[in-house]
Amino acid sequence: LTKHACDALWNGNTDFKPIMQCLEARALQAASGNPSSTERFRISLSDGDHFIHAMLATQLVDYVKNGRVGPGTIIKLTEYLCNVVHGRKITIVLNLEVLGSRPVQGNPQNIASKGAVSQAPAGAAGMQGGQQPQHQLGYGSHQNAPPPAMQTGHQPQHQLGYGSHQTALPPVMQTGHQPQHHHPQHQPQAGGYSAGYQSAPSYGKQEPYGTNPSAQPQQMRMPVYNKENVQNIVKPGQPLHQHQQQAPSVFQQVSTNYVPKGAISRTDTTSRIVPVKSLNPYLNRWTIQARVTHKGDIRRWQNAKGEGTVFNFDVVDINGGEIRICAFKESCEKFYPLIEVGKVYMISKGALRPARKQYNPLDNDFEIYLETNSSIEPCVEDAQTCSIPSITFNFKQILSLDQLPAGTLVDVIGVVLTADACVTIQRRDGTETQKRTVTIKDDSNAVIELTLWGSYSMDPGQSLEMSVQQGSHPVVAVKSSRVGEYNGKTLGTISSTQVLVNPDLPEAGRLRHWYDQGGSQQQAVQLRMQSSGGGDRRIVLSDIRDEALGTHGKADYVECLAGVTFVKTEPMSYPACSLQRNNRMCNKKVTLTDGGEGWCETCQQKCKCEWRWILQLTVADHSAKRWVTVFGDTGNEIMGITANEMKQYENTDAFDALLAKATITQYKMKFKIQEETYNEESRVKVSIMNVSKPDWTKESALKLDKIREILPATQDYNNGDNAPKRHRVM
Repeated sequence: LTKHACDALWNGNTDFKPIMQCLEARALQAASGNPSSTERFRISLSDGDHFIHAMLATQLVDYVKNGRVGPGTIIKLTEYLCNVVHGRKITIVLNLEVLGSRPVQGNPQNIASKGAVSQAPAGAAGMQGGQQPQHQLGYGSHQNAPPPAMQTGHQPQHQLGYGSHQTALPPVMQTGHQPQHHHPQHQPQAGGYSAGYQSAPSYGKQEPYGTNPSAQPQQMRMPVYNKENVQNIVKPGQPLHQHQQQAPSVFQQVSTNYVPKGAISRTDTTSRIVPVKSLNPYLNRWTIQARVTHKGDIRRWQNAKGEGTVFNFDVVDINGGEIRICAFKESCEKFYPLIEVGKVYMISKGALRPARKQYNPLDNDFEIYLETNSSIEPCVEDAQTCSIPSITFNFKQILSLDQLPAGTLVDVIGVVLTADACVTIQRRDGTETQKRTVTIKDDSNAVIELTLWGSYSMDPGQSLEMSVQQGSHPVVAVKSSRVGEYNGKTLGTISSTQVLVNPDLPEAGRLRHWYDQGGSQQQAVQLRMQSSGGGDRRIVLSDIRDEALGTHGKADYVECLAGVTFVKTEPMSYPACSLQRNNRMCNKKVTLTDGGEGWCETCQQKCKCEWRWILQLTVADHSAKRWVTVFGDTGNEIMGITANEMKQYENTDAFDALLAKATITQYKMKFKIQEETYNEESRVKVSIMNVSKPDWTKESALKLDKIREILPATQDYNNGDNAPKRHRVM
């Protein structure tokens, strides 16, 4: 074990890799009391003489769970941080090596309770004369004596033994003399090695002159360690008296690295760069060096708390760690002009908060929120910053997207097969936007439609369309595209999506070679919508709200027995394109022309118009009522006729009769329940996947099973005397 490692860790040294022994590992309960919070562990590390408490980073909790780290385990700290959290010193272990296990060595004591440093006598003669008292400190001591009274005429003289550290004292007003330092040999002075360290020093706190030393002892400044003086002060396995004999010469070497700076302020910042992956809520002060990979536009927001502006940008560091940074209101106005995509910045003094996964596609559990006092400094491109990547991808094969729920954010790469013309559509809020659909294929031999929304429809959408028309099929790499379900699996761009055409990536080269060597001729696989399956759980409508179905990051598929109570008549259907496209019917909305035909913007030609259901209706059972949506052929089962036939009955009495017939029938419905986000507002949407007429024999059997669960299981139904009384079941 590394001798005196706890002393060095207690004083903030992180420039060595100590070997220590684990005494215990204890799980900590989240402060919020939420059982779903990230599990954390605290361990006690010993150097044989003392022990110190440390926190394991979240990526190391499996070491404790699988038993690799426990009482007696010998570990080597390869990466760690020393911080003060809520006034308590704590070591955060970011990475470690397990070396083995053995019985606990020695009888280690808590480094925090090592003992208070002895004070100089309050009634020293120097307090009444014309000189300040002299504080003599032995080996390992830390000067902690209170400053003398203001009426003296000279600065104090401090005699420092080997390894002692002088707290910077405020100057005395009536004198211009500097303190004198004497370096005695290892004399048994007050506050020597046996006196130990003070338990919990208070950083940045200085007591005024004239304070009663016995009542309010002044807090010391902790010693400064670095690689050089730690190795010289405490060498593993070397006896203590060898250091004491070399005290004068070694002290001179150490003192060249020590500069009295007074009490440490919490506002002091260091230039120590922390990896993005190591950021965690236990870090009080940190600085990251990262390159901006994406910058969003300024958006306005408004809610019950007020309104303001916001923008965000994504960064990546030299280790490939990514994180999103957000700026609101004043911070937005301050930092937006400074940030440029592709530039490297030093970023510090931000607030770390949990990432909002519904909006943030990056592989990081946290986000950084900038404040008005946050610091962002541009970096000059050099050998180190040039090693920081400009963008990182985590590609998934298109065929694997079939297993992902809608709303998942993924990175894909593929060859563009088709690129449709740009079309203008109307949003739900009445505004207009542009969209363009392209079809891509990868070496999994699967194809999928990628919808380019807004500005993406023009750049790079327009160049993709021109390339396809000229017979070229470029490779596109798409970062942070959203999985959707519309007549099968689809992909769509969001505000943080990045689309690269013919990128200089190894994956792009391999895909291009595969496509040119015969991949273009292979029969493609079209992804279909995820099946709801045949074993869906039976619920009642109130369970959708009570169990928060669909809000756990994936769609829920359930079954319910309910009846239609209302059908919204505007709109009920839409004109769809009947042409074949990618081995299936297009079904895109068309513009009606004279003669009953339609013009399809996607197919860029006239077509026969087929009306398809787009129903919004309410369903109800004994527990609740709910709005649901029905598309396509499922509407035929509910309405009893097709949408084409229903158009013929508009403005007739038969139309009302068909609506009335649909609202008096009960169905066994299979629901798809999923949370959707629109304009960064989330809501739960319920869609009917299919309906069928109930089998009342089976439904009666299900009711009987429920009744038997309610009645006592010990009743003997064959014994008439013990037969249970009849209950009325609603």
